[in-house]
Amino acid sequence: MCPKHYARWRANGHPGKSNRWAQPLDGTDQKYCTLCDSVKPRTEFRPEPRRRDGYYPHCRPCASKASKAIRQNNIERYRERERLTYLSKKFNITHDEVRAIFRNSNGLCEICGGPPNGRGGLHVDHCHTTGKIRGLLCNSCNVSIGHFRDDPAILRRAADYLEFHQQPPLAA
Repeated sequence: MCPKHYARWRANGHPGKSNRWAQPLDGTDQKYCTLCDSVKPRTEFRPEPRRRDGYYPHCRPCASKASKAIRQNNIERYRERERLTYLSKKFNITHDEVRAIFRNSNGLCEICGGPPNGRGGLHVDHCHTTGKIRGLLCNSCNVSIGHFRDDPAILRRAADYLEFHQQPPLAA
C-alpha cells in the first residue's frame, strides 16, 4: 500500500466496513467498542498509551471474554507456561533450564523408572537445605522420600528391612 493510500486507510478505515471506531466521539466521554458494537463510557475501557485515543478498542467485559476464549482454546500452552514460570521463579533458573530438566527425564521417574502416577505429572525433587534440584519423580516416589525425611540412612535401613523379611516364592 502506498503512503497516500495508507494515510487515507488509517484516517478512514477499511473501505466497505463499518468504521465508527475511527470517528472520534469528540465532546463526549464515550468510546465505541469494536466487539460488542456499542458506545460506552470511556471508564469501561482500559488505558493504552500507544493508541491514538489512549484506550484499548474493546470494553473491559468484551476484552475479558476474548481473553478467556483465547485461554480456553490454548489451555495446554497456558498451563505449560504457568508451570515453567512457577518453577523458574521457585528454583531461580531459566525456562530453558526447566525444559532441559524435563527433556532429560524422558517423562519417567528417576527412581522407579515408571511413568507419572497419582496427582499431576512428574514432581521436581529438590534438596530442602540447598534448594538444588535433584531430579523428577513420580508422586509415589516423591511422597516416599518425604516420609523418609530425605535421609539416605533411613532409606537403607528400610531396604534392609524389606530384604530381610522378603517371603520366598510359593512352590507351585
